[in-house]
Amino acid sequence: MRKEDMYIEEQKFNQKWIYILLITILILFITGLIYQKITGHLIGNQPMSNNQYLFCIIFFIFLIIAIKKLKIKLTIDKSGIIISLFSLKFIKYKWDNIEKVFIRNYDTIGEFGGWGVRYSFSNGLAFIISGNKGLQIVLKTNKKVLISTQLPEKLQSFLDTLQINTE
Repeated sequence: MRKEDMYIEEQKFNQKWIYILLITILILFITGLIYQKITGHLIGNQPMSNNQYLFCIIFFIFLIIAIKKLKIKLTIDKSGIIISLFSLKFIKYKWDNIEKVFIRNYDTIGEFGGWGVRYSFSNGLAFIISGNKGLQIVLKTNKKVLISTQLPEKLQSFLDTLQINTE
């Protein structure tokens, strides 16, 4: 298949505030562990053990790495729509199963409660990295899937070339 016959968009978490928050928490756990090790004094009324500090440090390091590696990829071609997560084929929707697709504005917090892979009873499944525009997929079963896009005009232009049912 030629590259012109496909739409591919990869999105990564680029929100600096997420990393600042996680690194700040990590530094607090590291500082707490070092303080307890050096002074021998426990911190607080219900102190954490050194092993608990170590677990939290490892957890936050893993979380930071996982978020850094998180990538959502949207691929659209004549056969359908593929949504990949962490470079793994996650979901494929064939055009035969899709009622309609369209670009829409969404409220990340109000509709889905945040970023990432989310589910809402009223709005369906969502893959949200950032922004407030996404590709809404409505299946013939009436299930809904939304994936954020950073290139709504380019995506709409590609959908127009496919001549599919868009709203």
